[in-house]
Amino acid sequence: MELLREMRKFPGNAPGPSLKEIEELEDTFQKYIFYKREKTKTHVITTCCHKDTYIDSIPREETPELRAFRYAKNNSTIICPFCGKEVRAKAAGRVGKNVDEWTVATFITQRKGKLYALNIAAFREGLEKDISAYVRQVGEYTPGHVTTWTRSWYDGKFNEENFSKWIKKGQPEYPKETRTIGWKNIEKTPFRYIPQINYTDTMRALFVAAFYPVQVEMLEKTGCDDFIRDLIENRRKNKIVFDWDAPTAKTAWKVSKEEMRKAKARSVESGATLRHTLTAYAKLRKEEPKTSSDFIFENLYDMATIQNRKPKGVNIPVSKVMRYVNKKKTEFRSNYLVIITWVDYIRAMQKLGRDLEEERVAFPKDLKRAHDEATEEQRLLEERIKAEEDEKRFRENIGKLVARSKKFNFRMGDMFIRVAMSPEEIRQEGKALAHCVGGYAERHIAGRTTILFLRKLEEPNTPLYTVEVDNTGRIVQAHGYHNEWNGELPPMEKYPQFFMAWELWYTHGSKRKKDGTPIVPKLKGVTA
Repeated sequence: MELLREMRKFPGNAPGPSLKEIEELEDTFQKYIFYKREKTKTHVITTCCHKDTYIDSIPREETPELRAFRYAKNNSTIICPFCGKEVRAKAAGRVGKNVDEWTVATFITQRKGKLYALNIAAFREGLEKDISAYVRQVGEYTPGHVTTWTRSWYDGKFNEENFSKWIKKGQPEYPKETRTIGWKNIEKTPFRYIPQINYTDTMRALFVAAFYPVQVEMLEKTGCDDFIRDLIENRRKNKIVFDWDAPTAKTAWKVSKEEMRKAKARSVESGATLRHTLTAYAKLRKEEPKTSSDFIFENLYDMATIQNRKPKGVNIPVSKVMRYVNKKKTEFRSNYLVIITWVDYIRAMQKLGRDLEEERVAFPKDLKRAHDEATEEQRLLEERIKAEEDEKRFRENIGKLVARSKKFNFRMGDMFIRVAMSPEEIRQEGKALAHCVGGYAERHIAGRTTILFLRKLEEPNTPLYTVEVDNTGRIVQAHGYHNEWNGELPPMEKYPQFFMAWELWYTHGSKRKKDGTPIVPKLKGVTA
């Protein structure tokens, strides 16, 4: 990376990476020895030691490495005859995009108590022996202050931003990273307690550490670094448990030492993170301050499930539900099944308008039976409401449906096609033919599309084919049972004369005789 080595001035006078750190990045790239054999010599380009030279076909002095190179084939792995590193031999004539490589690394450097992060994109293309690089973003971090310089994609200039406090929105737009180099440079700075997290969040981590160095230290020392990670990765402070603006651990934690001890023990027992355990406990404690901490910790995750799944507007205490679940668990395979069954039951009873403050309503003796009866009653209620809504929409749109019937209803030979006259008709058509037309009912009634039924005169009530026409008069689709999954011809191919005559007729004004017979414009071989 000659360009990076030669750079002496970065935005904000940030110190550049050391030669060793640059070499560390270079080592992440595949090393090649490109060759092109000629009559008396071979042109060689290496990416490991940046050679661009010629080797005689019969060299005066031949080493084992040189001999291996002379007989190497394309893509074989050999030792570079110049520097001794392992490389891949690549014929110059076969070099394509498969040898192009790029990466984005963040170098961490420091000078006089200030920490810097340099986000650098590095890439190599084709036969290039060296790696090119350019700076995308630079960050300067001191306790209580962050300055960033971000390269503009338009003019290449660096835009400076200054921050004097942590903010959830409006943080710098962090470039993507694939690796971090120079993490040891943090060790003698105020940010040394920041956990070495996922390499794609280095600059986010330093942004947090700049404004909360004391809090980061206390969390790291107490084994609670998942709180730090959550703030870095998700910008979530978990305020219900920890106050990031408090100066000491005593004032920062919103749980007692005894609660912390119990939370750690529960986390170890369950395999959950301490943050997850503490936040779940704190939410339950806030909702039910009189419930004992022992009962909450003993049933913590079941209670959290109840709290998260319980329908809004249902004010039944979680602890009361938990005691009911414990009584019913012998009737079910697990507590979880009791909980989701109870939640479904409560949701149904809520929609049915039942009084959930009554003990016998909220906690039935036979939960399975009560659940099945309530959900069935809810289903019937929803179907009735849906039917009433459909009827209302039908009455509101009957005039438009009749108008569409006059335009599209058509008969020819032993077949006829007609407009669907209700949402229920469309849903029944979908069930009978096992396709998805049922979902088109509302759009049809509203006039956003038109659904028609193609049937035989002898069996007018037996579903055969369904047709959709858009508002421009174009036939969008036509299908029969299971959308012809069994290989049967689709209707437009099976009855081409019918569809040709019908489309010609309605696109030319849908004219009829006095007896209602369609008057089809003249077309060879087509009569109505």
